[in-house]
Amino acid sequence: MISDHISLLMDKASYRILGSNEFTLDYKDDLAFILKTKNETLAYGIWFSD
Repeated sequence: MISDHISLLMDKASYRILGSNEFTLDYKDDLAFILKTKNETLAYGIWFSD
């Protein structure tokens, strides 16, 4: 799973490095994902598989 491979993110607003304890990757029925911090949503999308 991709969440097992993300250890750091760069916050584009503050240029701060976020450790894995500062963001979460949530899933909706294994079809969609939301990557977020406590204060904002960083990314969202739909999983596609071959």
